[in-house]
Amino acid sequence: MYGPSADVMGCEELVDTLVSYIEESFGVEYGAVPEVVHASIADVESYVRDRDRAITGVEPDAATVHERAKHVYGSTSGIYDGINHRVLVMDNAARPQVLDDLGQGIEVDPTTMADQGELVYILAHELVHGYQRNHGAPSEPELIVASARSIQQENGSITGRLAGLFRANHMSEGMQLVYGALPALTVIEGQADYMAMGALLAHKDELPEAAAYAAQKYVEQTTDSGDGDYRTMVKGLLVAKQQMEAGKAPELCTSPQFAHALKDAQYIIGFDYIAETARDEGHSMDWFVENLPDKLDAFL
Repeated sequence: MYGPSADVMGCEELVDTLVSYIEESFGVEYGAVPEVVHASIADVESYVRDRDRAITGVEPDAATVHERAKHVYGSTSGIYDGINHRVLVMDNAARPQVLDDLGQGIEVDPTTMADQGELVYILAHELVHGYQRNHGAPSEPELIVASARSIQQENGSITGRLAGLFRANHMSEGMQLVYGALPALTVIEGQADYMAMGALLAHKDELPEAAAYAAQKYVEQTTDSGDGDYRTMVKGLLVAKQQMEAGKAPELCTSPQFAHALKDAQYIIGFDYIAETARDEGHSMDWFVENLPDKLDAFL
């Protein structure tokens, strides 16, 4: 049964409770709590517009923003907006009808129609991103722009190059930019899962449904990585990266499917890396935020 996200996300007390669990479980100081928005399609359009503008340096086309916002609205349950320090949570009850009214055949991804336990987990995960931002972690747009600066090979402005990639959808070059941001994003996403799981599992009596989902997520996460052998995944990504940089990337590595697989890899590699490193080297959660890697080799 899909719980109404308003019951979870509209509760300021729950947000404060989750923040306190994150602080207590990991000995961190959270900082400014982000606004949690029960997001409409207009809120998602604002997020997409701000993100694209931050990356390209130019005002994005309104029609393009609207189309991308519909896909985002239908394909995710929650987003941390690092530019505006807020959490957007989609309305499970409203999403199908909203997309149906907008037309053009875009539907809600059924895997994102979370029940109450998963919704609380999603909120905890996105709130960890707020903690990271408070402690100096760059936003995704900032990481992509930094990546563009480091690999720029053409004459002309960085913003012009990025805007061209967005308009033409040059997947191969675009994936090179994503690869540049990947090491830091891997730690950012892996840490969000690690801390959300830890905080909820430590308070399983208070939030049993969310803790049960966190326990299930932990099993899935460790199984997907081959019982902790995340380095094998990293080596595969490095091979694909070298092929892209040499202009010899196989078709798979320039496809949207590969982009989705890359996103999934962030969570798996990052989670296992943080779990292993925190256990073996005793690093605090603040340390991971303050020492974000800039190369995939850092995970080997």
